[in-house]
Amino acid sequence: MTLVKVWVVVSLFGTFVLVGGGFLWSILAVIQLRLRGVGAMGTCVALGHGRYGASPVVEFTAPDGRIRRVIGGSEFIPGIRPGDQIDVLYDPKRPGNAKIASRVRREFGWAVFGLSIFLLAMIPASAFVLYLMFP
Repeated sequence: MTLVKVWVVVSLFGTFVLVGGGFLWSILAVIQLRLRGVGAMGTCVALGHGRYGASPVVEFTAPDGRIRRVIGGSEFIPGIRPGDQIDVLYDPKRPGNAKIASRVRREFGWAVFGLSIFLLAMIPASAFVLYLMFP
């Protein structure tokens, strides 16, 4: 096998590991929050500027009595105003790991979709690598 073929095989393998690992990491983080997560009712205290409009800044009280803050990020909830109640999902072992509940469901769906596309893309890429290794 020539040096160029070895470089292509190693590059494709490294890309698979990095991209696939990223998808798996995000899926596992969301699954962990969904499995261990405890629901709480939070209060919108402000509106930040998200990607798609105003995103809520939510505060909730954790079991340790501390007030925790969740920033909605790109989460857009139509009609939300300061003072409104929003469901929050947090990890009781690490209450700082909290997200708006609707965002957890959406992130899980997108992560599974991305992993599916990645796995589908691996089929022709794997065939190409095999072709390079065994012409």
